[in-house]
Amino acid sequence: MSLWKGPAANLDDSAARHESGSTRPSQSCGHRWWLPKVALTAGMVAIVVWGVLGYLSMREVAQRSGVYESGKQLMAIAEHVLEMSPTVDRNADQRLAREVELNLREFLQPGRKDADDHLLTDALLLRSAAVASQGRRLEACALFQEVKLPTCREFSLLPAALLFFEIGEWGIAEQLVEAAVSKPGSDPTPTLRIAAYIRYDLGHQEDVLKHCQEWLKLRPSSAEPWRLLAFVFEDRGQWESALKARQKQMTLTDHPKADDLQSVVELLIRVGEIKRGREEYERFEQLLPQESAHRTVTLARLLFSEGHVDEALQKLQTVSSTESEWPAAQFLIGRVQFSQQQFSAATVALQEVIMREPNNAEAHYLLGQTLARRGEKVESQRYLNFHRQLLDAKVRINSLERLAGRDPRNVAVRHELSKMYHDLGLDAVAKSWDAAASAAKAPTDNSPRATHGARSGGANRRK
Repeated sequence: MSLWKGPAANLDDSAARHESGSTRPSQSCGHRWWLPKVALTAGMVAIVVWGVLGYLSMREVAQRSGVYESGKQLMAIAEHVLEMSPTVDRNADQRLAREVELNLREFLQPGRKDADDHLLTDALLLRSAAVASQGRRLEACALFQEVKLPTCREFSLLPAALLFFEIGEWGIAEQLVEAAVSKPGSDPTPTLRIAAYIRYDLGHQEDVLKHCQEWLKLRPSSAEPWRLLAFVFEDRGQWESALKARQKQMTLTDHPKADDLQSVVELLIRVGEIKRGREEYERFEQLLPQESAHRTVTLARLLFSEGHVDEALQKLQTVSSTESEWPAAQFLIGRVQFSQQQFSAATVALQEVIMREPNNAEAHYLLGQTLARRGEKVESQRYLNFHRQLLDAKVRINSLERLAGRDPRNVAVRHELSKMYHDLGLDAVAKSWDAAASAAKAPTDNSPRATHGARSGGANRRK
């Protein structure tokens, strides 16, 4: 039986009560009156609540979408930093970073209560990264100090890491990388990729090897981690391993870059595979027909290995002293002159290399050998001793850097690294390790936890 009978039923009940003399309303009559009102009121409340929640949900989606879009835009700028391509329009990147910053500044208005803490924190970190991309270093660092880093997510951590790294804030970049790496994700590949590149430029080779190995487990058909592995092996003088990594990279690359082919040529020469080196050089020459200082040095090295000494010397003498490849050209000139027993000329060439690159171990060794042939035993021994010190220091530095990575608060290790780099004449790197020691000694909420010194030349190798 229905609880709601309509108006006619109510009238019948009222008449019956009047005839019986009862003025008390029946219970059934009361239910019939208040139940529809409650149902109507509840329905209206439900509609209002649903509307409010729907509005808030749409508003939250819009907010999230705006912050996520800012992360995507900054990631596009960060990719340009990673690629280091000369064709990138940096002015356009600056304009985009400014636009992103203004949008995020509006979103982060004081007293905002309609967004969750995670979203606000991500927005603040992205804003600091946008400011960093514009080169406003002090302002970017001040904004970063307000960020609650443990609540940040990958879409804000990764572009921020690259953009802070670009302005030389290596400690902040390393901290952001560590935060990203420590977060579980459905696909950690983007994090491993950026962590590997940044930590390679910071000289933390053990972490690079680990990241690349994990990266390859997830993406076994990717050529990029093999390229980074080759860089590490080349830095360590492990030529066979570097060559294998380069060859693996080539098999996974449909359209290899000229620079990568050139590296294969140089590695083949290093391991004595001269014939294959010539074949790969011809392939490289087809990809890059225009002359360059780097290509000239590679060809001269190949010619010298093939026994065409005079032709190699002619090529090397065309490299200008303003070119970045000039020290490599001068060193090879010294080798050629040494092989021709032109010891006085070789001495001059090698001394010029050491003036430009005081930590060049090969140049110290060859100059020591050259001076010995000239009968200058005291001077010869000095250069040979320094060569040995450089090799010992390299071994010690690798060991200390591994220890620094495992123990983020070890101040003594960082001070020792600073001193060793200073003794090697690498003052910029020494200063970065001093800064790392200070950060380890007096940590703050957002102080670098595992800062590493940025090695000279690391970023340039990736061009």
